[in-house]
Amino acid sequence: MRPMAAAAAFCLSAAAGFRCAGLLATRARTLDLLVLLLERLKLELHFSCAPLPDMLCRLSLQPPFASLPLLLVCCARLEEGDSLPSAWNAGVDALKRTLRSWEQTRLRQLGALLGATDLAGQQQVLEETLSFLKDCRARANAQRASGGKLCRACGLCCGAVLLILIL
Repeated sequence: MRPMAAAAAFCLSAAAGFRCAGLLATRARTLDLLVLLLERLKLELHFSCAPLPDMLCRLSLQPPFASLPLLLVCCARLEEGDSLPSAWNAGVDALKRTLRSWEQTRLRQLGALLGATDLAGQQQVLEETLSFLKDCRARANAQRASGGKLCRACGLCCGAVLLILIL
């Protein structure tokens, strides 16, 4: 019975470490997608005459963005008849477990100004938010590299200690 308990404790501890590392990787991937989205949106605004809600829904169907919860929720809410700022905020809410609060706040500010200002104003706020998210992405990638290794190592070490203590 003790070997099974020791093995279970080791596995649970290691899984917690790998889960922590996975969360760091998910945050970095989400920020990568957000940077790509804003760069694409900036191009679309410059070259397209389509309304912004249509652009967002069209982008949500394209492969790199199809897995981004922000766009999926936003487009669903737009189809239900919500306003763009309200739908955007609902999409940002879908990222609560992934993004930090200051990143969410910056995205909410972007959503409040998208479609509410002229083209130059939208381009300006997109550029500012893009710069902010690129900085966040760089920090997230650094955290993923160092913190991910640390989380995995701590999980395995704690599991090994539990294994030794139980046996």
